[in-house]
Amino acid sequence: MKERSIILTGMKHSGKSTLAGMLAWEMKVPNIDLDKLVEEEYRSDGLVSCREIYKQHGETFFKDLECKAAQKLARSMRHEFHIASLGGGTIENEAAWNVLAGIGTIVYIVVDIDLLFTRIMKNGLPAFLSADDPYEDFSVLYGRRSALMRAKADIIVELQDDPIEESFRKVVKKIKEYGYAW
Repeated sequence: MKERSIILTGMKHSGKSTLAGMLAWEMKVPNIDLDKLVEEEYRSDGLVSCREIYKQHGETFFKDLECKAAQKLARSMRHEFHIASLGGGTIENEAAWNVLAGIGTIVYIVVDIDLLFTRIMKNGLPAFLSADDPYEDFSVLYGRRSALMRAKADIIVELQDDPIEESFRKVVKKIKEYGYAW
């Protein structure tokens, strides 16, 4: 097995947390979700979601929490091989991203913009989109974040609206092609 941990990144609702959990189980290694660490950083019982934290306190407060959570994640990954998933906006949090840079192999999970928008809106309008034209806002966000993730990724996996098992097989195949074995 390669020495570097694996970090899944992608837009919100791309399936990265679910896929990271499946990959960690398959590889028999620990799994850490950065969003969960953010929630625990905010409140030790983790009962407040990232969406609520962002909505109540704003972007700057959230990014500061995310950076602290990224520092915890990086410390763990320096000592032990992990599978981790990042938040959808972590790529735009320069302080958090810099903490994580070079600590693991970055796997970008790419999902179609329309599918992601549908998944996101199922839980209601998130704080980072305007009520006036949420699709246009998301389109701009998708374009900006996708370009950053593509530029920083070691591995890119394009997924469709397949059953999770099929998506998982695609992720495993790409990771093995990159040189990981277990």
